[in-house]
Amino acid sequence: MASQSNTVFRGNSQMHALCRQLEWENTVLGPVADWSQSLRTAAALVLAAPFPNLLLWGEDLIQIYNDAYLEIMGDKHPGGLGQPVRQSWADAGDVHEPTYHRVWAGESLTFEDVPQAITRAGSLQEAWYTIAYSPVRDDSGNMGGILVAAFETTNQLLERKERENALQELAQSEERFARLVGATSDIIYTMSADWRHMIQLDGKEYLQSTMTLNGTWMEEYIPEEERLRVWTVIQHAIQRKTTFEVEHQVFRRDGTVGWVFSRAVPILDKNGAIRQWVGAASDITSRKRDERRQDFMLRLVDRLRPLAEPEQVADMACQMLVEHLNASRAQYTEVKGTAGKEVGTVRGEYVLTGRPMIREYAYAGFGEPMVAILRSGQTLVITDTDNDQRLTDEQKQSYAAVDSPAAIAVPLVKHGNMVGTFTIHHSAPREWSAEEIAITEEIADRTWTAVERAKAEELSRISEKRLRLATEAADMATWEWDLVSNLVIWNEQHFRIFGLSPQEAPVHPELFFRHIHPDDRDRVYALLQRSIQEDVEFDTEFRAVREDGVGLWISGYGRVMERNQSGPILMSGIMLDITARNESEAALHRIQARQGAILESAKDYAIFTLDLGLRVRDWNSGAEHVLGYSEAEIIGKSGEIFFVPEDRAEGAPEYEKNKAIQEGRAENERWHLRSDGSRFYGSGITSPLLDEAGNLIGLLKVMRDLTMQKQTDEALKIADKRKDEFLAMLAHELRNPLATVRNGISLLKVTRQNDAQMSDVVDMMDRQATHLVRMIDDLLDVSRVTQGKIQLQLERLDMAALINSAVKSIRSQYEARRKVLDVQTGFAKLIVEGDATRLSQVVTNLLTNSLRYTGDEGHVWVTLTSQDGEAVIRVRDNGIGLTPEQQTSVFELFVQGDNSLARTQGGLGIGLTIVRQLVGMHGGRVEAKSPGIGMGSEFTIYLPLLESNTHKTTVENDLSKKSRLQHILLIDDLEDLAVTTAMLLKIKGYQVDIRTSGKAGAEAVEAIRPSVVLCDIGMPELDGYQTAQLIRSGRWGGDVILLALSGYGQEEDKQQAMEAGFDGHLTKPVDMNELQSLIQRLTR
Repeated sequence: MASQSNTVFRGNSQMHALCRQLEWENTVLGPVADWSQSLRTAAALVLAAPFPNLLLWGEDLIQIYNDAYLEIMGDKHPGGLGQPVRQSWADAGDVHEPTYHRVWAGESLTFEDVPQAITRAGSLQEAWYTIAYSPVRDDSGNMGGILVAAFETTNQLLERKERENALQELAQSEERFARLVGATSDIIYTMSADWRHMIQLDGKEYLQSTMTLNGTWMEEYIPEEERLRVWTVIQHAIQRKTTFEVEHQVFRRDGTVGWVFSRAVPILDKNGAIRQWVGAASDITSRKRDERRQDFMLRLVDRLRPLAEPEQVADMACQMLVEHLNASRAQYTEVKGTAGKEVGTVRGEYVLTGRPMIREYAYAGFGEPMVAILRSGQTLVITDTDNDQRLTDEQKQSYAAVDSPAAIAVPLVKHGNMVGTFTIHHSAPREWSAEEIAITEEIADRTWTAVERAKAEELSRISEKRLRLATEAADMATWEWDLVSNLVIWNEQHFRIFGLSPQEAPVHPELFFRHIHPDDRDRVYALLQRSIQEDVEFDTEFRAVREDGVGLWISGYGRVMERNQSGPILMSGIMLDITARNESEAALHRIQARQGAILESAKDYAIFTLDLGLRVRDWNSGAEHVLGYSEAEIIGKSGEIFFVPEDRAEGAPEYEKNKAIQEGRAENERWHLRSDGSRFYGSGITSPLLDEAGNLIGLLKVMRDLTMQKQTDEALKIADKRKDEFLAMLAHELRNPLATVRNGISLLKVTRQNDAQMSDVVDMMDRQATHLVRMIDDLLDVSRVTQGKIQLQLERLDMAALINSAVKSIRSQYEARRKVLDVQTGFAKLIVEGDATRLSQVVTNLLTNSLRYTGDEGHVWVTLTSQDGEAVIRVRDNGIGLTPEQQTSVFELFVQGDNSLARTQGGLGIGLTIVRQLVGMHGGRVEAKSPGIGMGSEFTIYLPLLESNTHKTTVENDLSKKSRLQHILLIDDLEDLAVTTAMLLKIKGYQVDIRTSGKAGAEAVEAIRPSVVLCDIGMPELDGYQTAQLIRSGRWGGDVILLALSGYGQEEDKQQAMEAGFDGHLTKPVDMNELQSLIQRLTR
């Protein structure tokens, strides 16, 4: 027999070898030696074929197949070799049997693109084949078997589908573009993959639209100075396949230049290559203009602040406005004189082109109509003097003389009088924009304020000098030097400074010079001689030596007070002992030195000091790293440049300074500016800087870059929000089909016959469906609890009644698994303040946990006692136990016992997390204890008791009352769910009608006038909220009881339902007892 087998199965393939090894005598075909010649030939041909071949021989259709057919056989190989096909492919008999009958009758059949699950490269994959079935005759010419030849067409089918999908996607893309254009006010465009061509652009009323391929779009839409920057951003997005996003200028339809914010996303093909870009752009011209204006105002304030002279202030304001508006010149003029006789004096001017204005001029020369406008406080706008009908020819010559064919003149009217004008000129006719007029008016007012401030400060300085001698004479040394007699009169303080006894007689100047330190004597003498000869102030500091040899520092001041034709005859002044001040300054320098060492040692923090004018005085390397300025660049500059423009405009720098001085520190977290203009999020503390005597000398600021942390926090918030949205969506999508399943199970429980096996199966299905509902609820609860979104409905609760109610709801599960549940709640009433639903959930979760983690002999004990003013609930079991580490980690999210029993019982590992959070919200705590693995666990809950336990509270609902007949209308687009729900309601004794759309439901309310309407929320076209509003607007619907059914069950979903007009909200899958109870309560 072996030789016969070797002859038939001669070959080196895997199936040749397997066929030689198979004991064919134990199969229906018998020993190979007894095979007919036709069978031998057919088997040899099948094994030698290069493509998948299967031979089905005899009426039993015994299988012989080659190596290429192994992928199709999958896990049915090698057991299928030599066995009937009906036995190996029993699950597909209904599909293949008709084919076998037709071929056995002599018909050849071919089926194209037949899907087939195959095992390839170690995994199950889907493939497609063209399969040919042919009859095979035996030696006598009768039917002997069936030859099955398979030719794989997977690649051809996928290519065809890909072409079809591509065409469909192109059509959808065009449709989406059209819809997008119609749905938004933004500019919409599509670009080629390399951005060389614009495919489409709907420019609305802003840009010129194009619906044809445009290869010159960059030149047509983008100003030349912007093109390189925009193209660089485009290339960056192409290389990284990321979103293109940039603000840039564009040519608008009206020919002007505006700004847009443009963003485009890449559309990728299945291989990840970019097919095209779809983008949108919005007009940000107004915002850019506001930003430019704000930036200009800030720069103006910065430039004007350090200027002391009024003329400097006015000159700088003129210069900045000319440069900002690209005008020719500007001048600030003070006006004096009565109406009709006004005379202007130019106090500030900047000339870019043209002739400067004469220093004084009469306003009348520019035309009474024009001056009258200014006198009334209105801004005078001139676009072209040559064509201005308000001017006479003579007056036009006046404007030509000052080279001003176009101008904006802003009057400065104070207390009813024109005290000045601020005028901007252009050397050619010009149409001034409203924006240019507005900014000129604002600059005029700011300039007047700054000039007046500078004048006041100048007067203050002069007054300070004049009053210096008088204000300090009381405790200062005064002297009066008669230059003719060369004698000096000192007051008593002068003698005391040098340690001399006072005398009334004049002294010789030599006494003064003798007490000056030798190193400073010549310098002081030279300064006095210069003051006498050049009539300038003598003002200096020098070292002196008292009569007892003690050194000191003196500040000296004086000047020539009288002179005659021959020259100076009298000089007077004061002397002040400034030794203490200099010592304070020396101490300050030592402090600053120490601060410098501290500043340089902190590399991760920006540490710097400011004087009281907010100018930077010290700067460490950390500050250079964080803010980007070198020490040489920043010292002496205003510290306000670190604030973003919007904070500076609101006065944040001054506010922070004042708060630090008044309260001892000022903390902040805000956006800041680096030297390159980029922003970073920083945390800073500003505190007062004091000298050794406790005097305020400046501010110390410590800052840290928190940009990465800020971005991480924002990303976490987004991720958390998406997680919540996903959980809500997941629960909704699961609850709809689960509701249908639950309804079906409930129907089976009501209608099942006396079949014990079927009864057990239905009970098992009910338990598992209930378990799935609980897991969905737990998923949502753990998200809501951890974010503090649970609102407790507090009431007085009898804990014994609550525990007994929870036990009652779960005892059937214990009995079904043949586990023992003992409950001892005692006789004393233990009253707590809590949420009945949430505390029942806590007890149920602990009981479910013990049920899951106890073995076949599972035993669970529940006890309720009181201890130290707390209700103590213990749930103990003889289950798998906990390790010492697990006794704390078991309450963490998604943590389970890591053993085989835990895994087989399933669960998400979130039930105990919810227990801990809910108990904590009630002011309690929960603990887990265990002697060790295999020795059981004990969970203990402690809840604070109310002081008075006199009120009786119940947590059970009596749902046993028979419902009275009600007419219910059920509105739900899921027909299967609606039908099963209606069946259950009818069994409960209700009359039920069904509608599958919101519109049909609203119409039915008025037609059939039900007493109760159950309405799904998530319906197409008209959703539940809209349906409720439509029902409530009807005559009958105004008073009907309206209940919402939804897969979304969070508090905000229930609140939204109430606001839409519903009387109640139930979460799918609906508990029939809960629904019946709610209907009964609302219809009483």
